[in-house]
Amino acid sequence: MPAEVPHSPERPPVRGALSGSTSSLGDGTGSLAESLPTGLDPEPVRQRAGAQDRLEVVTIDGPAGAGKSTVSRQVAGQLGFRFLNTGLFYRGVAWRAAQMGEGTTAFDWLEGLSLRVDSSVPAPDGAMRDDDPVYIRTAEGEREIPASELKGDGVKARLSQVAADLQVRQFLLPLQRNCAKDGPLVVEGRDTGSVVFPDAAHKFFLVASLERRAERRHSEELERAANGGAKATDVASLLCEIAKRDSIDYSREHAPLRRPEDAVYVDSSDMTRAEVVDHLIRRVKGEGGAA
Repeated sequence: MPAEVPHSPERPPVRGALSGSTSSLGDGTGSLAESLPTGLDPEPVRQRAGAQDRLEVVTIDGPAGAGKSTVSRQVAGQLGFRFLNTGLFYRGVAWRAAQMGEGTTAFDWLEGLSLRVDSSVPAPDGAMRDDDPVYIRTAEGEREIPASELKGDGVKARLSQVAADLQVRQFLLPLQRNCAKDGPLVVEGRDTGSVVFPDAAHKFFLVASLERRAERRHSEELERAANGGAKATDVASLLCEIAKRDSIDYSREHAPLRRPEDAVYVDSSDMTRAEVVDHLIRRVKGEGGAA
């Protein structure tokens, strides 16, 4: 039986939210329990719409530090598809959770909350951006939360708690699915092929060894630091941080990180970024290549 959304009589119902510039959830007058499916509904969008073909969506899932964002953006740019980083939704909620402080719950974080996340077509070269913001609207008005704040220590400290919360995942699931209504989409995350878009036309599960992921993350942080960003974390600390995140992601109760049965498994430990991008694009175009 699907898990029911708990309701507290002491708290007002959580309102609907927005994704993108026009997408909406409900009419903004119902509670979370009334507006959203119970549990993490795996029913694909196309079945609700009555369409027969698979969704023109490419999902790229995998553990932290596997290079999903960079690869996904480049794949989208070269295919001319829009790109969506589902992690930005969770970082937006985590930012609000950090602002509200300890002792608050999903009822507090989601009350009156609206989110907007960009899902445009990247440049053809898929150039990595560090400035992807999340637009958050609350009773106090709308605010653009820059990437620097979304990647701050306060957000990092709350991210795993937020991502594991069933109410948060139920709240964000329709918003993420709604992004597929505007055309072909490359989407990256941890459950995009298993939960968000189970009927996607193409699914990939991107992995790499723990050591390689820590090295790559360190290189990215060094590049950001050279461009005025925060000081890079040492490789040993990153290795421990990523291993901890793996443990949480693979073992959480709701929508744990797992490879969809129909996803192509890609181990990029000994592959360059260009090789990974080329491999995925060839698979999407039906040009073969070993799974």
